[in-house]
Amino acid sequence: MKVVFNGAGAAGIAVAKIVKRAGAKNIIMCDSKGVIYNGRMEGMNRYKLEFAAETYMKTLADAMDGADVFIGVSVAGAVTQDMVKSMNKDAIIYLQWPIQCLR
Repeated sequence: MKVVFNGAGAAGIAVAKIVKRAGAKNIIMCDSKGVIYNGRMEGMNRYKLEFAAETYMKTLADAMDGADVFIGVSVAGAVTQDMVKSMNKDAIIYLQWPIQCLR
């Protein structure tokens, strides 16, 4: 299962830790700079390092392609309809903002 987070602040990190403890192994965390990956230097801190992925993905759109779960705890309007369409069939989407924020 591929779980994608958009938002790596206090809320995103806390929820990601819960999801990780529940057994999720493939967590892709994104922030305003894109995917948090091993080797990324910009905008990193010790909390984000825990979720740095070994991946080729660099953008939220890359991360959402083939995702099973999306958890959005960031700004409204970050996710487009094309991003949602790129997710796996029967994907689950949790947003802190109303669904109307999808472009």
